[in-house]
Amino acid sequence: MVESRTRLGRFLAALRSRTGRRVLLLGLVVAVGFVVWWFVGRLPAEGTVEVRWTESPPSSVAVSYINGDGETVRYRREAIRPGTDRFRDVYELSPDRYWLRIEVRLPDGVHTVRRRVELPSADPYVLYLEEQSELGP
Repeated sequence: MVESRTRLGRFLAALRSRTGRRVLLLGLVVAVGFVVWWFVGRLPAEGTVEVRWTESPPSSVAVSYINGDGETVRYRREAIRPGTDRFRDVYELSPDRYWLRIEVRLPDGVHTVRRRVELPSADPYVLYLEEQSELGP
């Protein structure tokens, strides 16, 4: 028992010394920096999803963002005016992998594209309707 007190006493004396206080201060700064980095890295960021076409425009476009748990975290649907060449959705999401589901209403029915993407992205995610062979009713 006496030996453990002396170890504890030596440890406390080392913490009270000038070097011990510096080490504690450095540890505190590193811990606070880690916590700030952790939370700032998970803050929502802004990104863009665009659907473009060159032929006849669809009557409406809907975009769903589905997280890993299968919950829809964002949904936007918009009717497209004649003469418009693109649909643009500006979102704000926390960094993660999402299922991006894009529904396009064309004269022959509703067509869907579903992709797994890493969002938010610094570059806009752009989908060209004419290049999509996977568009199917």
